[in-house]
Amino acid sequence: MTASAESEHLFVYGTLRRAIAAGPYPELNRHARYLGTARVAGRLYDLGRYPGLVPSDDPADRVCGEIYRLRRAAHVLALLDDYEGCSARFAPPHEYRRAWLGATLASGAEQPAWVYLLNHQPAAATRIPGDDYLTYLNSPAPQAR
Repeated sequence: MTASAESEHLFVYGTLRRAIAAGPYPELNRHARYLGTARVAGRLYDLGRYPGLVPSDDPADRVCGEIYRLRRAAHVLALLDDYEGCSARFAPPHEYRRAWLGATLASGAEQPAWVYLLNHQPAAATRIPGDDYLTYLNSPAPQAR
């Protein structure tokens, strides 16, 4: 898949989901339309105050999140690059990188979207059961954060 900086779709799986709405979520909400839940190929890890996604080729590894259609893609992605610490303002190596992945919507439709991925395999992080950060946060006994 190829994409440009003006791709109009974004997949979020952690603190930018509607139920958490951290950081620049208000700006995302202002310049995007929520399309619904979706999944991407990957594994989700607990990094403390937030999760991280590592891509996976295993069809059983599917991270749950939300997909948005961006109206001002360049503006929103620049804000999110800063929030995720992967803009030019931050010295490499970056913890995250923005990449282009295929997302599967609840309807079964495929939608390529930007996703923030971990730049490394987390050595000491706990894998989030079920690869759904919201379910994990709301579980009766989530792992220590």
